Parts: sequence; structure tokens; C-alpha cells
Amino acid sequence: MSSETKISVDEDGQVQLTGSLTFSTVPALFDAWAGSDAVSDKIDLQKVNAVDSAGLAFLLEWSAKLRAQGKQLAVVNAPEGLKDLADLCDAGEWLTISVRNPQ
Repeated sequence: MSSETKISVDEDGQVQLTGSLTFSTVPALFDAWAGSDAVSDKIDLQKVNAVDSAGLAFLLEWSAKLRAQGKQLAVVNAPEGLKDLADLCDAGEWLTISVRNPQ
């Protein structure tokens, strides 16, 4: 499994993350995000293979930037574990999370 996480923006302005959102990858991802134009209110996690509390913190930070603009973050195709973690942390009011369909 690659430890590299990538952030990209498609032609519709939707952000797609690839890789893992974990303690070991989030610092570099945060730096890449801070230097990009990626401020979409929708993030696709279809190609994310792992998420931990650092990944949730990254998404909550993204959400805070959007809330300052009067918007809410929608996370689509999330791994089941992210929804469980967000529910455990009572973060549902800050993120709308749609879990991907099992393959």
C-alpha cells in the first residue's frame, strides 16, 4: 500500500483524494492542500483506502474553512470507518458523509 496521498480537482471542481488519510500522510496532504486552489464543498473518497482520526481532523479543518463561507462539506464515497469515527466523535453536524457501496 502506498503511503502517498494525492489531491486532485476534476473539471467540475470536485476534489478527489487518493491513497490514505492517516497520521503518516495528513501532514503532507495538509501542506499540499494549503498551497492549492482546492476549496470545493464536495470531496470524493472513492480511492481512499484508509482513514484514521488524523484524516477526520483534516476533513474537519476543510469543513471549518467552508463554514466560514457559509457552506457545508459533503464527503462522498467514504470508507465505512470514517462514518463510524465521525459518529463516535459527534462530528456529524460539521460533515455530511455518504459511505461508498460495498463492492
